[in-house]
Amino acid sequence: MSCNSTYWQVLCVDGNSYACGSIKPLLNSIVLHDKRTLVTHCDGEDLAQYIVNGVNYDLILLTVNSDNKANTEDILTSLSQNEDTQDIPNILVCDKDIESLISQQILETHHVYGFVELQHLSSFNTEQLIKSALKTSDLLNKYKNQAVELISSQKAFGKLHSLTEATEVLSLSGGWEWDIEAQHLTWTNGVYFIHDLPMPTQLTAELAMGFYLTKDRLIISEAFEDAIQKEQSYDLTLSIKTHSGQIKTVRTTSRFKKSAGKLTHIYGSITDITSFTNICRKIENKSKLISGVLNGISDAVFILDQEGNILDSNPASEKIFGHSQETLIDKNISLLIPESKRVDHAAYVKAYTDKSLLGIMGKNRVIYAKKANGQEFPIEITINKIKQLDKTVYISLVRDITDRLERDERINELAFKDRVTKLKNYQSFEMDFVEELKKYSLAAERACFVQVNIQHFFKINFAYGHRFGNEVLRYIALILEEACRSVNGKVYRISGICFILMFGHSKNVEEIASEIKCLILKALLHKHNLNNNAFDLTPVVTLYSDKVANIEESARKVLSLLELCQQGRDKKNNFTVIDDKYLAKVNRELLIEQKLEQAIQNENDFYILYQPQIGVDGNIKAAEALIRWEDKDLGLVLPDEFIKIAERTGIIIPLTKWLINKCLSDIQQLGKSKVEIPISINISANHIIQTDFVSDILTPIKDSNISPELIILELTESAFTEDVYAAMLNMEELSEHGIKFSLDDFGTGYSNLGYLNQLPFSELKIDKVFVDQLLLGEQERNLLETIVTIGKVKNLSIVAEGVENKVQLDLLKTFDIDLFQGYYYSKPIHFNELVNLYKR
Repeated sequence: MSCNSTYWQVLCVDGNSYACGSIKPLLNSIVLHDKRTLVTHCDGEDLAQYIVNGVNYDLILLTVNSDNKANTEDILTSLSQNEDTQDIPNILVCDKDIESLISQQILETHHVYGFVELQHLSSFNTEQLIKSALKTSDLLNKYKNQAVELISSQKAFGKLHSLTEATEVLSLSGGWEWDIEAQHLTWTNGVYFIHDLPMPTQLTAELAMGFYLTKDRLIISEAFEDAIQKEQSYDLTLSIKTHSGQIKTVRTTSRFKKSAGKLTHIYGSITDITSFTNICRKIENKSKLISGVLNGISDAVFILDQEGNILDSNPASEKIFGHSQETLIDKNISLLIPESKRVDHAAYVKAYTDKSLLGIMGKNRVIYAKKANGQEFPIEITINKIKQLDKTVYISLVRDITDRLERDERINELAFKDRVTKLKNYQSFEMDFVEELKKYSLAAERACFVQVNIQHFFKINFAYGHRFGNEVLRYIALILEEACRSVNGKVYRISGICFILMFGHSKNVEEIASEIKCLILKALLHKHNLNNNAFDLTPVVTLYSDKVANIEESARKVLSLLELCQQGRDKKNNFTVIDDKYLAKVNRELLIEQKLEQAIQNENDFYILYQPQIGVDGNIKAAEALIRWEDKDLGLVLPDEFIKIAERTGIIIPLTKWLINKCLSDIQQLGKSKVEIPISINISANHIIQTDFVSDILTPIKDSNISPELIILELTESAFTEDVYAAMLNMEELSEHGIKFSLDDFGTGYSNLGYLNQLPFSELKIDKVFVDQLLLGEQERNLLETIVTIGKVKNLSIVAEGVENKVQLDLLKTFDIDLFQGYYYSKPIHFNELVNLYKR
């Protein structure tokens, strides 16, 4: 501990008189643990007598310039070799250029706690560094007093190691290093602590960048890239979201390591300055004067008299304006204002000095200034008045905001505009549409919202790549912008393939619907050619138009209806007008959705019917399980109505699990009746791509001791539009266990022969639509023959669905078809009826 426990003892070794004079007010203002600092100044030559005068110093500051750099290294060596001073933290105060000249060996050998750059003397980060060093010194002193007898033991070493880690955490800072050749990132414990990340988590550059908030991720990524490519260091204040979800403000810096002239490592520090940032904001709200000094000290600072003459300025003013400090002394501040703005500026200066307008003191004002070379640029200026004895002077803090305005513009572009199409995005739509509703209401117009979804867009990406897909999106945006100009509206891209047009009109719904069909469907619904690539677009357009009677009610209704449309309830229709009939349909779907959620808890509401599949010999060879739902209020709800809702809401997965378990139970009963036929079970596209799909199938089969070969999982081609790779992996694993797969509705969906090559199908089902068309003529029969031939080439069993009469059956038997399914043989029947039918 210090001899005088009332003060923190700080020894300031003079080497740079400007730095000593500038840092003294900061040292005198620091209060830590209810103790102030007591500063002692000495020359480097007199250092020896100060370190043996009985005072135990907590911190030694060495101010360095180019003339005394070598002497500074000698002083550091002397301090490190002295038993009384070797553990005292040292902070070097110098220019950034001097910092880079300090010997790396000196820094690694001696107790150099950190650097303070002259242009950041009075910043919060400087104050934080000093306080952190004082805390470290205090902890080391306490440790030495309490554990002297253990200092040479392994236990003492462990405590010292823990103390180092604790000090890093206590100072809310840590270090990082990036090995360029190995592409390896290392964090100290302090950085893990700042990010709330458990140790030892495997680190990657992507993981580290991912902690930064979206608005700052681009900034740190560009800075890090410049550090590697241009050897350009950075010192940034940014925001992160920690592993636990906490938002923090950090200061991150970088430096370089070289070997044989080659850049090998990037390293730096990360400091949690959240609390200091919050304090700064509170101070700014309470006192603009203090805020101006604290936030503007690293920017240009001018001290002015009441006439606006410059009494003094700081070094940053020369960098910002290009005038030397000596040149500006006694010049009027209007010298830095463009000639065209000086009259206005004189009026502001008068307002600042007018006692009746003291309220404008400390207010930020954005104006244009002029550099020495005549270039005009934007600045943010804050003026505060202080009393010096019997004189009044004004402190003017000036910040060059050129980069900030450009960055804000870039961030605003990222936040409110779509990156690909440059259209306004959904955030812009949310901001605009209430104001637009007010405008339509005042003009007594109808509000019209047109939502355009582009279906099957994945085909374009799959065929030509995502880069061309983005070109197509920009092409669509141009078409919709042209349509908007025709109705004097606005267009937004609110998601990947979804756009909204918004405008007002005085026509009836039928007229505006006809106009939108002409403007949009006619422009999109045909063959297109872009960059010599041909493609089709399948737009699904939804239109809502109504009078704006109540702004709040209309806004709520619009957002709700557009959300319903975005969920794609009517994707089979190219054009839908939201009217009473549509709303009634939506309300029924919502009621079914609500009832379905309740029914899944009460499995007795569901039951299974089986439709036999008959071989060419007229015997039952297999059966398809068909789920049915009987609700006490809704009555019988057909699968065509509730299955799509179950898929959209995710209820399809527990519903399919119930279906599988019920089918397995029935297969067991068939076995007891000496009946052994495969059962086909329909599987949802949403289910087959799940990571636990395999266990959902295999676990109940193993538990019921059923042969997997009695299970056929029936899929439609839509199952492969979500994630064909995930579906393929799950199918291959189940196929290895003996489970078979059937491709249903082949030729009616997104037909892709590649599915038959890539996926382990054993059966191909011909949809009823082809059977119905069989009697139409030779062309239809040739089409059916082609489908059968494709299946046979792939060694697939062929099932014909929808066989309803003997004429169809006789024609189908002329083809090489294995099984027949339809009302001619049997409608869907209950389990007991299936058993009886088989035994006939």
